[in-house]
Amino acid sequence: MKKTLIIPIILIALWLSACNAPESISDIQPEMRQQVSYSYSFEDLTFEEALAEYATDVVVAKYVSHKPFGERKTLMEYEFAVLDRVLGNAADKIFIYTSVEDIGDDLGALNLPDGFTDSEYLLALRKINQPIAHTHEDGYTFIRSIVINLDEPSRSMMVGESLSRHSDGLDFSKKSLSRKSIVSYVKELTKDNPQKSEPIRSEKTQDIMNGSPYVLVVEVNELFKSPRTDWMSIDTYYCTAVKVLKGTIKPGQEFLVTFPADTVRPGEQHIVAVKQLEEGSDDWLIFTSKNSLFKMSQSNEITRTINQQSD
Repeated sequence: MKKTLIIPIILIALWLSACNAPESISDIQPEMRQQVSYSYSFEDLTFEEALAEYATDVVVAKYVSHKPFGERKTLMEYEFAVLDRVLGNAADKIFIYTSVEDIGDDLGALNLPDGFTDSEYLLALRKINQPIAHTHEDGYTFIRSIVINLDEPSRSMMVGESLSRHSDGLDFSKKSLSRKSIVSYVKELTKDNPQKSEPIRSEKTQDIMNGSPYVLVVEVNELFKSPRTDWMSIDTYYCTAVKVLKGTIKPGQEFLVTFPADTVRPGEQHIVAVKQLEEGSDDWLIFTSKNSLFKMSQSNEITRTINQQSD
């Protein structure tokens, strides 16, 4: 039974094409590309706008290695050792992913002049916070392929071009531009950026219940989308709330729920621990952890756990 839900097209495109904001409009699924282009132009962002809009983490780091990632090898995984944190709480070792579908065997995916060197880099990143993604749990994406070379600022890049062409506030072509001034400038740009909530890493039922705004018994209805990519493999279904164990959703309410691929089927009922895909909207719910899917036989245990929280 197909239901009509009002969901912004930009939201659908961002979710189904990757785990975060795309590097460019070419990363969005072809059938949605035209509609998204009317709503937002990714190409028009300046350096300052890109950082203020999308950065969840900014780190000083050194390049370690990179390799193709995923069964289809459509991603490149870059490993970096973090030396300092300007924004966020990145781990000491992080992994950054970028699409290489249009690059083939060219490992210089970011179009750096000579690839990564032994320099120290300032990296503006967006955290991959989807618990059912294939990527590493300390995974990020580049923002507009921005890479700042702190040892040689003139070699800094954005979307495959010199960063000096995209910055309104700093002239990265100047030899006199200091490392300190770059870090201070970026820190000021991103100081008000909101931090994204982390997925729940614990496998304990109590921790998942505590950290999830909604715990629901849902009936799985018609399939909406089932993308299989190196980012993630998911099935998004129209669902109906049969029983509300936690949260403000009403029984009978209809919404989309995104599940790991091949874990549920139409007609089945399951317990899910979920949150809103977009704050303020209950039209689309996503897992709070990779362990957010529960069997109906666990209903009594989960109910007791939730009741203990409220006592």
